[in-house]
Amino acid sequence: MKLRINDIDVTQLATTITTSGSEKECARTLSANIVQSPTDSNIPAVPMNAGDMVAFEADGQSFNGIITSVQRSTASSTITITAKDCGIYVKRNKIVQKIKNMTAEAAAEAFLTANGMNVGTLVPTGYTFSRYFMNVTLYEAVMTGYALAAAQNGNAYMLRVDGNAVSVIEKGAYIAAVIRGGENLMDASYSESGENITNQIAIYDASGKLKQTVTGDTTMGVMREIIIESSSRAESIAAANEMIRKNALKRNATVTNVGNAECISGNAVFVYEPFTGLYGKFYVASDVHTWKNGLYTNKLTLAWEATMDAKAAGEAISKGNNKKKTQSEPWDYLYGSNMKQGK
Repeated sequence: MKLRINDIDVTQLATTITTSGSEKECARTLSANIVQSPTDSNIPAVPMNAGDMVAFEADGQSFNGIITSVQRSTASSTITITAKDCGIYVKRNKIVQKIKNMTAEAAAEAFLTANGMNVGTLVPTGYTFSRYFMNVTLYEAVMTGYALAAAQNGNAYMLRVDGNAVSVIEKGAYIAAVIRGGENLMDASYSESGENITNQIAIYDASGKLKQTVTGDTTMGVMREIIIESSSRAESIAAANEMIRKNALKRNATVTNVGNAECISGNAVFVYEPFTGLYGKFYVASDVHTWKNGLYTNKLTLAWEATMDAKAAGEAISKGNNKKKTQSEPWDYLYGSNMKQGK
């Protein structure tokens, strides 16, 4: 394990180090508690300020970024630093750029290189689009192209940083680990709640006539909502399916396991734990990696479906001219069925 701040080795002064990430935060975060003392001259004083460079390597995981916050107090013998990798620039920088007849992956590369970012792996989609982006973040622009592709092919995508390069991956395509009780599983928890379920949608027209009923899982009995039909029946049905999906049985699961650098958001794991009923393939929605007292552990939040942080930035460009137009986007009504990852 090696932790450096502005190329100063502070590994021996670090009592706890964590790295973390989630499916909606393209920037990974490092936090560390560094032993320092206002009175003990035997402890080397290390300058630590916002903007300082941080580099970390341990057990197959690496991090490079800048300090974004520092906490220090005369009442404490440690200083806590928080750092972000270069994903912070993807989230914070806004752009103005036009895309014409480019695939989602080609557009992503154009956005990133134009803004001085290193490009990693951009999973191919083959989906071509044209769009004008004005005053939107780099992250929103990249993910809009992939959201358009996702609405067509049903895959789910995620932007993340690999080393010093920005990548877009297909969520769950890589199996990071098999986590099993009695082997590498340390703790598992599971909860479910059906208190806010909506499992049936009655579609009425403006005159109050029932046009169609859309029904989901009624294991807990029928719990109905009503919507007024929109401009088309297909759009209303898609909106009903989305409402049922968003208000389905809520399930939450976490596992703590022996540290594995590849157990990060966007990858998948297999879990086998009979008491909680966690059995099969899960998607890592968020992860925390902790190094403390010589022990390396992961805490993973699991998801049953691969969904994405879909963005709808910019305006579509009509074919045959450069004028912007207002139109219904594929994601407006299709996410309820198309965004599910049924693998």
